[in-house]
Amino acid sequence: MSSSSDAAALSSASSLLQDLISRVIEVAGHYEGTDREQLAHQLHEVERAMRMAARQLDHAVRSLGG
Repeated sequence: MSSSSDAAALSSASSLLQDLISRVIEVAGHYEGTDREQLAHQLHEVERAMRMAARQLDHAVRSLGG
């Protein structure tokens, strides 16, 4: 594979990751202010980890020239 096709594949993965982050945020919102608030906190931890992964993935894409 070439660098440009690798960058395109990773860019696509980054887009999917952003969509997943949005879904996690949405679900977390369902539990905020309820008796399952702890679940919302856990999901926000997942969101933070996913955002860190997304930043690293974006850095990799830029390194490939994407």
